[in-house]
Amino acid sequence: VMSDLYEFPYLDLVESSFSEKEQISCLSKSLGLPLSFCKRLPKQEHGFTRFHVHLYPILLSASELQTGPFEWIPLQHLHQYPFSSGHKRIVLS
Repeated sequence: VMSDLYEFPYLDLVESSFSEKEQISCLSKSLGLPLSFCKRLPKQEHGFTRFHVHLYPILLSASELQTGPFEWIPLQHLHQYPFSSGHKRIVLS
C-alpha cells in the first residue's frame, strides 16, 4: 500500500509508556546515532487500510551523520518527496 514512499524513523510505542528521554535513547540506539531533542511537533492522526494510528513527532538533531539504510534530506527539501499522508502532515507542520 505504501511502497515507494519516504517515512521518518519511528518507534512503535504507546505514548505514555516511555518518557521522552527513553524514546530518544531507544531511537538513538536503533539508528546508531547520538541524538538530541530540538522540539515537539503537533500530534498527527494517520489512517491506512484498516489501521488508525496516532503519530507523536519530535524534531531531533544528530551530532554526526552516518550512512546507513536511510537517506539524509535537508529540512527545506522534504516537501519535494513522497510521504504517506500522516508523515506529509508532519513535513507541513
